[in-house]
Amino acid sequence: PATDVSGVGPKIGEKLAAIGIQSIEDWLFTLPRRYDDYTKMLPLNRVRPGLIVTLIGTVRNVVVTRPRKGAEVLNITITDGTGALTASFFNQSYLVGRFEVGQQVVFSGKTGVYQSRLTMNNPEWEFVEQEALHTRGIVPVYPLTKGLSDHQMRKFSRRVIEQYAPNVPDYMPESVLERMDLADLSWTLNQIHFPDSLEALQLARRRLAFDELILLQLAV
Repeated sequence: PATDVSGVGPKIGEKLAAIGIQSIEDWLFTLPRRYDDYTKMLPLNRVRPGLIVTLIGTVRNVVVTRPRKGAEVLNITITDGTGALTASFFNQSYLVGRFEVGQQVVFSGKTGVYQSRLTMNNPEWEFVEQEALHTRGIVPVYPLTKGLSDHQMRKFSRRVIEQYAPNVPDYMPESVLERMDLADLSWTLNQIHFPDSLEALQLARRRLAFDELILLQLAV
């Protein structure tokens, strides 16, 4: 069962079931619905509004504002020496203690502009010294349901892939893999969830597409 994954309890298990994941096998073959390519980072002075990007900078100031009654906005401004960006977190003022002036941080999300300033609303973030699982590289975006976040799905999916993908038996004969120049199933599952490169992702997709076609052919 999917609840065998470390950190996945009954409540998360119910949410996973809502998107069709009840077993480890379901999870291995529930593929990302898209990928965000964060491998190319731009200096802040080259960033324009309307881009989905990952940016690194040093925290310059941390301010909580209250634009209207009952609302709070945490504004984190970063700079990289070429420009600045203000990330706004709405009704997440509890994060204020996490950020300090001088820290290096990574923000990922869609850029905008407000009062001639470059902005990003509710971005994903990490401090630079942490593992860049959620904000750098080619990042998988999974199907979700209410109460299940992108962050959680990536974290748990990483555990599933690391623990179970190496032990998945490959049903395709090795002679077929060699003749068709196809990747083995364990490698394919690893790369389809957390690709090392766009080229690796294409090879993984090719293997799974071949599987779909040959299984359909066998059924016919």
